[in-house]
Amino acid sequence: DVAHGRRIVLSPASTLFALSQIDCDDIPTDLRRIITLIRVRLRHQPPDAAPLPAIPFNAILNRVLTIKVSTSTDDSLGRTCHKLQTLAEAALFHIAYGQGIGLSLSLSWERAYYRLGLRRDSIVQFPLRTYTSELLAYYQLAFGSDSLILAYLALYKVLEYFFTSSSDRVLHQKMTEKLVEPDFSHTKSKKLQELAKIVRVHDNKSDERKLLRTVLEHYFDIQELRDWIQEFDLGNDCYLTNERDVFAERIKVDTSDDQIYSSVANRIYHIRNALVHNKEGEVSRFVPFSGQEAILFREIPLLIFLAEQIIIKTGKDI
Repeated sequence: DVAHGRRIVLSPASTLFALSQIDCDDIPTDLRRIITLIRVRLRHQPPDAAPLPAIPFNAILNRVLTIKVSTSTDDSLGRTCHKLQTLAEAALFHIAYGQGIGLSLSLSWERAYYRLGLRRDSIVQFPLRTYTSELLAYYQLAFGSDSLILAYLALYKVLEYFFTSSSDRVLHQKMTEKLVEPDFSHTKSKKLQELAKIVRVHDNKSDERKLLRTVLEHYFDIQELRDWIQEFDLGNDCYLTNERDVFAERIKVDTSDDQIYSSVANRIYHIRNALVHNKEGEVSRFVPFSGQEAILFREIPLLIFLAEQIIIKTGKDI
């Protein structure tokens, strides 16, 4: 924008930018990983190999693009970092619009994409059961995706699959208990009204959070769920059972008998909502490329355990 003295440059990281990132006491973990990979490459060259060409210092960030925004001294846009950032974001949107290339500003060196990767190293037996194809499709989608958002929502859909059947099972049990009462009769208006009320109240209270809890109650024994949580927390600094901030809400898993199902369901549903909803002014939401990916990565193991167990438990013997 020559008329206003504004200039936007998108280019590979410069040497000065690379120096600014490592000239600190605590280099971010993922930046340190990039530097280590280059050092390993140099260290493992065969003795008789031709020397590698000189590597520019800024090569440590050779996969990183930077955007530089400059304005004239009297331009109000250049007076705050926030205004310069909004201009940079607008420029990236225009590039994406015109070129079909997705570019986003990253507010953190934390990785924006994580692979769930291999978590086990065990020998498996020949299948003795077949499993529901739709559930396997979502499970494989979660593990085949680079996106933690997609992975979490795919695993959530495994649990969501049983919302209706689990809810109906609870309703049928309540209706059966009413129908087998000694004084029940289809000729008694009051008894029929009580039966209708059971159905009406059940339908009115069947929100997704409660449906999720119903699924957990049906497919998981309290001790089974508690054992997994305790084992996970042993190697993860009591991540689940200590209260912490997860997407703008202080939450923890309460493993007591009367709270474990509801606290697990509330945690999962809160995260699901943070991923799905993005209402203006809403605090509890997930913002890509903001460093929140690290939080989501630590939340996924619980959902993996639940999804895997439900897939297994609902399989059919061959």
